[in-house]
Amino acid sequence: MAKSPSKRPGVGRRKQEEAKLTLTSMMDMFTIILVFLMKSYSTDVEVNVDASMAQRLPVSISEAKLEQDAEAVVQITPDAILVKNKHVVTLNNFKVPKTALDPTNPFLIVPLYDELNNLKEMALKLEEAGAIVNGKPYRFQGILVIKGDKNMPSSLLMKVMYTAGQAEFAKIYHTAIKEGG
Repeated sequence: MAKSPSKRPGVGRRKQEEAKLTLTSMMDMFTIILVFLMKSYSTDVEVNVDASMAQRLPVSISEAKLEQDAEAVVQITPDAILVKNKHVVTLNNFKVPKTALDPTNPFLIVPLYDELNNLKEMALKLEEAGAIVNGKPYRFQGILVIKGDKNMPSSLLMKVMYTAGQAEFAKIYHTAIKEGG
């Protein structure tokens, strides 16, 4: 016959206690999660800079942020000018070929002007059609971001900015790497 377990008082028997969930602990947990999500979510627009371009961007101490509503991004490398990652002009060590310049105005880069003007025309059509962006009616603002190599001569930058101005891009921003990081 099997031995019966000893019946000692208090062994194997515990009082059933009611588990209570305190609202304070739960609020603390949700506050921490909310702060984490708010910290990791950013509404600032950052222009994507690939690793090779980051090594050649100028350094800045400015704290200004790029505007969200940029209609175009122009990237200038020693070999090319790109608009929204589309190759527009071939350069030779930052030199624009004479065939790409307007014969009557040596500051106007014709293929760049044509591309920017096309973007402006598309934006104006969206505006006329009553497009809604971020809950507001879309308006063409003429905002352009330039990602330029730090070794780019100022004469090329002036030509790009002049061409952008002729295409009615009046607000021009330049990207740079923040000094110290």
